[in-house]
Amino acid sequence: MFSAMEDLSITSRPEPQEWDQIISASSKPEVNQTWEWGEVMRSIKGIKPIRLLVKQGDKPVGALQAFEWKIGPVSMTILSGESGGGGGPVVLDTLPADFRLIVAKKLLDELIAEFKKRRSLKLTIYASPDFGSALPPLPPTKHTTKWTPIIPLISDEHKMLNEVVEQKARNQINKSNKNGVSVIEGSRNDLEVYQSIQSDLVKRKSLSKQHLNSVRSLQTVWDTLTKKNMIKLFLAKHEGHTVGGVLILYSGKGLLYRSGVLTEEGRNLYAGNALQWAVISDAIKGGYSLYNMSGGTDDPNDERFGITKFKLSFGGELKPFVRYSAHGNRLLRFIIFRARRLIGKNEWLPLAIYP
Repeated sequence: MFSAMEDLSITSRPEPQEWDQIISASSKPEVNQTWEWGEVMRSIKGIKPIRLLVKQGDKPVGALQAFEWKIGPVSMTILSGESGGGGGPVVLDTLPADFRLIVAKKLLDELIAEFKKRRSLKLTIYASPDFGSALPPLPPTKHTTKWTPIIPLISDEHKMLNEVVEQKARNQINKSNKNGVSVIEGSRNDLEVYQSIQSDLVKRKSLSKQHLNSVRSLQTVWDTLTKKNMIKLFLAKHEGHTVGGVLILYSGKGLLYRSGVLTEEGRNLYAGNALQWAVISDAIKGGYSLYNMSGGTDDPNDERFGITKFKLSFGGELKPFVRYSAHGNRLLRFIIFRARRLIGKNEWLPLAIYP
């Protein structure tokens, strides 16, 4: 093992082909770690990807992607992964478990070193659920645990529905069918309808508009990811109009629930159940093995616990992942954010798909 560790090298200038060797081999849906997602984020003013690749000899064995947001010369934030479903590092599944942890730690240590070198004002790393809570604390960051529902998919669709999906969820799928809800696969042209439901949902629930997508941002995501079949839009229809939808992202052998919207009518018709089953059924047909439903809690008193139970009812397991966080100059960060608020801008990273 010692000689194998000595043979590890790390680069911050990987080739796309080397990167894809890692991502495409993974059964875990770490979409935010793909080269293509990095190009999506690069399209946002002030944001550039940081890509770290570990090789064992000449063979790529691990990768970690993060994003730096700068205002002028100031590095405001470095972010890797996302709060709902986690992120990197992505390490080859075929390596021994203890060696995978070594590779993962090497990547995380290097990103923390980048944070210090760039004198960034904030660092946040949402690590991969693939490693659960096995990743160690890494000073000077704070180390906390988050959760996400993950569904292992089996190849037998009938067995998945009747033996894995919970009875209540099956009943609601059937109710949705009886209510006349149908699910179709949407296209780029349907993103405007999706965004309009999203906008109505934000108003209805009095959510912040800070990260509400524009149609243009959705189209940018679509145009970048659709080239490699990494995105699908599913729409629930009732009597000719759209009552809900979900955006699903794909990488390797996994898929990620990125966002979903329902009208009040769609909620009453159990369109959410129909949509989720359509996603799962389509994934099984496509040979995918893991579905990260993104966003959950193990706290029964948390207001998100009901949504977590809904996600778990499709056969999911609640999986932990680690969040690392650190701060640089808090005063400078406060002053810059305060100034941006005065001119009407207070978001560093417009989420590509929300809520």
